[in-house]
Amino acid sequence: MKLGAEVVVLVLFLALLIVSLVVRPLKKSSFWGLEIWKWCVMVICVFSGHLVSHWVVTFVVFLVERNFLLRNKVLYFVFGLKKSVQVCLWIGLVLIAWSQLFDRDVGRSAKTARILNYVSRFLASVLIGSIIWLVKTFLMKVVASTFHRKAFFDRILENVFDQYILQTLSGPPVMELAENVGREGSGRVSFTKTKEEKSSPGVIDVMKLRKMSQEKVSAWTMKGLMAAIGSSRLSTISNTIESFDDVDGMEQKDKEISNEWEAKAAASAIFKNVARPGYKHIEEVDLLRFFNKEEVDLVLQRFEGAFETRKIKKSALKNWVVKAYLDRKSLAHSLNDTKTAVMQLHNLITVLVIVIIIIITLLLMGIATTKILLVISSQLLVVVFIFGNACKTVFEALIFVFIMHPFDVGDRCVIDGIQVHREQTNTLVPYSHCKLKGHP
Repeated sequence: MKLGAEVVVLVLFLALLIVSLVVRPLKKSSFWGLEIWKWCVMVICVFSGHLVSHWVVTFVVFLVERNFLLRNKVLYFVFGLKKSVQVCLWIGLVLIAWSQLFDRDVGRSAKTARILNYVSRFLASVLIGSIIWLVKTFLMKVVASTFHRKAFFDRILENVFDQYILQTLSGPPVMELAENVGREGSGRVSFTKTKEEKSSPGVIDVMKLRKMSQEKVSAWTMKGLMAAIGSSRLSTISNTIESFDDVDGMEQKDKEISNEWEAKAAASAIFKNVARPGYKHIEEVDLLRFFNKEEVDLVLQRFEGAFETRKIKKSALKNWVVKAYLDRKSLAHSLNDTKTAVMQLHNLITVLVIVIIIIITLLLMGIATTKILLVISSQLLVVVFIFGNACKTVFEALIFVFIMHPFDVGDRCVIDGIQVHREQTNTLVPYSHCKLKGHP
């Protein structure tokens, strides 16, 4: 509705602008001492400038998406800053039109000139405020991206590989099937969304992901990985080898693991699916039916004692599946709590930025005189005196969560000689959500 109204205004006033420049009677007509065409340009900038800036930003995003080299590196910030850049362009367009068409006119009364001057200052303050907001948004994106990459990339990498192993071992022997049909194994893992996420399942190239380093992974890739982990559960493929009669037409359905009992049941099903009948171990030759040689070495390292013996015990398989389930659950909670912590930090920075913008606006408008600034400063001193300890606590909490970050949700740690279990991370109260081991 809003977009349609902007388009209608743009078309109508563009037509009126053309008419006012072509038709002689309208060319000489004026309203409040200004030509009609100037009013048309100003109305277009105010009411349709947002639409024009939207088109410009959309075109820039399109160019970035088309450029393969820039896409993963820049796209995360492009989409995050899209609205802020759009507003800056809009306000800048309005300010340019105002200063060129209205504020340059001479021969006005002192009162009119003063009003026009106030409007110009107000538009300039709005533009400066929007630029400050843009910088704030960019810095928050950088902080969040850096924190997520350093805190969670390695854990997400291991968790994705765990799910890849589970899904591969619970399905048909893909290496055998690939040889029969003349294909290569996909090396991909699917993520089925929860009921809240109604989009299609995500697919990740595991081997390509394992080649990435923490320093080189892009913010866009991290965002996708966090979304995949946060909106899905650990899952296996519900179909077994006996149900795959048609290799080309088969449809694999993911079965989610929601508790430890289901994790143990999944381990038993995997052992039955992988191990040869009558064998009490999964041997290397069994794994080669599901993975290539390089992947088999990586898989064996994840099971206790398996890398040396080249065999996987049923008990080791159960322990690993349960551990993988608990790790995924803990990681999902960590990502959710970190998202909350980042939002809390964002809200704190937003309040500070709003105060700065208000002060700058008052200064540019000439409202903030020395006496007013003195009064504001005295009030700020009172606020600091009252809430100084709370501000110190918040600052220490931010340093603790985003810079030190000694542990995540699910970790066990010792505080004042007491072993506690981290259940939640809160920016404002970093220690308040710990639970004593053994307590409900």
